[in-house]
Amino acid sequence: MSYSKFFILTFLLCSPSFLAGQNLTEKATEFSIRNHANNSSVIPLSKLFHKFGGNIVNSFTYNYGLNYAATPLITYGMIESGIDWQWNRMGYNNKWVAYSGTPFGALGYAVPAAVPLWLYVHGRNTEDVKLQITGLALGQSAILALSVSFGIKAFTGRREPGVMEHHIYPDRGSTTDYSKDWAWGFMERGVFSGWPSSHTIVSFAMATTLAELYPDEARIKWGAYIYAGAVGLGVSLFSHWASEVVSGALMGYAIGKSVGGSFNQLLENGNKSKINYSLYPTMNGIGFLLNF
Repeated sequence: MSYSKFFILTFLLCSPSFLAGQNLTEKATEFSIRNHANNSSVIPLSKLFHKFGGNIVNSFTYNYGLNYAATPLITYGMIESGIDWQWNRMGYNNKWVAYSGTPFGALGYAVPAAVPLWLYVHGRNTEDVKLQITGLALGQSAILALSVSFGIKAFTGRREPGVMEHHIYPDRGSTTDYSKDWAWGFMERGVFSGWPSSHTIVSFAMATTLAELYPDEARIKWGAYIYAGAVGLGVSLFSHWASEVVSGALMGYAIGKSVGGSFNQLLENGNKSKINYSLYPTMNGIGFLLNF
């Protein structure tokens, strides 16, 4: 077994017990968080994983699971109708189209890495609690989205569009439709390309999280979704099939709704009089946790 397969397998096996442990300690630290919110201007960095396990489960159950359930159907339709292949040919046959998407691909790397950290650090320096929570929420949504994306890619193994490879090495191009080329199994083609688009799932998760935290700020919401849409459109021109972008957007939206909702509760001091619950995976099934 290669080192990459061993690492992914270890991560998948260990994550249920990690999530269980993280959620079981959530109740014990709730009082501490309320004190931070009420008596201090500093939110601890550990809240990056606030209700992490529950947010994973809730992202899959959001909208009755339709966001995730719709993605294979939409992907099948876009492949069989030829939409995936025709969109691919636009970047394949026009070098300027392919290269016009690369800045947005780079943006999709830079923003998730830099913006959450900057917001959290700046929030601490200015003693702005909401800015700190925003940075932590965006960081969690990016981590969660990337984890979901990598986990799915590890088993689907869809062939890359090959657009940039064709422009760099013209002799490696193909005129035969290979949009149906999937290598089902474990780590057949790695986790850094394939279905769904990691760029898109992360950007839409972060945009939706931001929209949940600032529901009355139209400029923030529009700006966030324009950014996410630009990233998705950009990567569809050179590094992803169009269906991978659509699927990533639907999954990312569900993740953002889950993360944004949970961090809104943190921002509102947990509402002591309200009983909250969360679900989390264990080695033997699903656990249930009540927070009073």
